[in-house]
Amino acid sequence: MYINSYIRGNKIENISNKKIYTIGFIASMMHLLFWVNSSVPFALISMILILGTGIFSNYNKSISLYYFLLPNMAMLKFSENGFAILSMFLIILFLKIIFTKKTKLPTTLLILMILYIVVNLISYSLEEYNFGMITQDIRVVIDMLMLISIISLNKDKVKDLIDRLSESFVMGTLTTALCGLIYQYIFDMKFYNRLEAVEGDPNFFALVIALSISILLLKMKLIKFKLNDLFLIMILFVFGLLSYSRGFIVSMIPNMFMIACLLSKRGVIRVRYKIIIFSVLTVAIIASFDLLRSLISSNLSRFFLEESKGGSGRLLIWDYYLRNHFTSIKYFLIGTGRYTLYVPNIGQAVQHNIYIEAITGKGLIGTIIIYLMYSRIFLNLRNVFGVKKIKLISLLPIITLGIAFMFLNGLSGDIGVMTIILSILIINRYSMKPINVVPKEVN
Repeated sequence: MYINSYIRGNKIENISNKKIYTIGFIASMMHLLFWVNSSVPFALISMILILGTGIFSNYNKSISLYYFLLPNMAMLKFSENGFAILSMFLIILFLKIIFTKKTKLPTTLLILMILYIVVNLISYSLEEYNFGMITQDIRVVIDMLMLISIISLNKDKVKDLIDRLSESFVMGTLTTALCGLIYQYIFDMKFYNRLEAVEGDPNFFALVIALSISILLLKMKLIKFKLNDLFLIMILFVFGLLSYSRGFIVSMIPNMFMIACLLSKRGVIRVRYKIIIFSVLTVAIIASFDLLRSLISSNLSRFFLEESKGGSGRLLIWDYYLRNHFTSIKYFLIGTGRYTLYVPNIGQAVQHNIYIEAITGKGLIGTIIIYLMYSRIFLNLRNVFGVKKIKLISLLPIITLGIAFMFLNGLSGDIGVMTIILSILIINRYSMKPINVVPKEVN
């Protein structure tokens, strides 16, 4: 899928995503070498490539590169707990947008964002906790403002921009998986056998895999069926199994329904393609039967492990957080003001569930504000896209994401915020009319 539009200035140019992929791939490989042998020059080359693109390229190239690198964000830093290069990249991009003064942001959304910061400041102050946590909340606001601003600058070619971002995210996910494979299986740098992003989390890796599969399935269903995309889905599915994430198995349920619909419905896939697909699948299953059986067996066994022993103890964590939530009116209204709590028999633990994270971490007031912020973003984008009726099939990515986040925190992380907004963009992109309509913005 390549972009065929050409608009001068800060609009979409007539270039393919290949340049973005090249920059992103080289930067990823350079940083991988840094983690393998601790050679700082490799990391510096990676940083120069990424930040240089942010400084000298237009918004669309920059945000495409950002989505390419987003799945690999945990790797792109100089130490395990160091400052992420993509965070610096976002600051550069946000400052460029501010100084251009070409976009008008919805007033209601800005008010909600200010309320969000204020409520969190109050929560942290009453708990006498680390005020450094507010930087995460500010970053959430910056993520939202930056992406909304870029969309606003491209109203007349917004469909092409969303296609570019979606494709960049999928290709970035494949690059992330490749880095993880090299790091774990070639250089043997891991202490346990679960595929993940370098210095990342296997559950977040599983999330971006499942979301990428949803994006490809929508493209196959609503734009054009290509065998390349189907083979990419097969590869991504194996990578997902290698993460041994229960979240991946559960979040793949809506994707499997979509695959079944594609294969069974007449006219969607030509008969000869179906023959090729089933032939390739049969050969692949026979050739790798032992490996697939081991992967599937290992993934399913994780569902039956005793939570307090072999599992991660999520049920115990969820129960403790919810019980603690109702012990104080302060907790109930504005949250704990803490990133983690000490859970008996588990230790320090986050909620491992974005919905419980919202309720217990931000409280009733904070959760309502978060809901209103994303609702306002959705309404604003719906108006920009000229969408009157949502196509149910376009909800596939957000449903996949919603299921995956039942096993993960994601309110204050860039991956959480930016994947949620990408899913909202995809809903509107596939629900919009064939002819671009540019109404007034929602305030």
